Amino acid sequence: MTLDLIIEHLFKQQQGDRRIDVAIAEALGWERKTHLVLDEATGEERTGFYWVNPFTNKPAPPPSYTSNLQHAYELLQSLSISSGAGFSWEPGKGGAKVYGEVSVDAATPQLALCIAALKKVAEKTELTR
Repeated sequence: MTLDLIIEHLFKQQQGDRRIDVAIAEALGWERKTHLVLDEATGEERTGFYWVNPFTNKPAPPPSYTSNLQHAYELLQSLSISSGAGFSWEPGKGGAKVYGEVSVDAATPQLALCIAALKKVAEKTELTR
């Protein structure tokens, strides 16, 4: 899924969505790896998978960017987009601002932070094409 499509989905969301968390992770370079898993009850082998964090090269599940405020803020920080950012919320609405650059309103502050971060990544990508 492209960054623009992820951003479009984020604007439409009313709450966090694990599928979008995974799409964000994939767009940022997280890799899904497969491995064989032995079912101890049946003795059968099946294919399992795990995720690898591109920032640490260690196995880890993708963060819950769209539902966890700390994960959303860490997304913004991990992308080294700006020296400052903030967020706000009130019932049914959240906002995020990357100081001097991007201001976003969405249904929750987590969604707004994700949108702000991805918009900056998309802008940087456009400049380097």
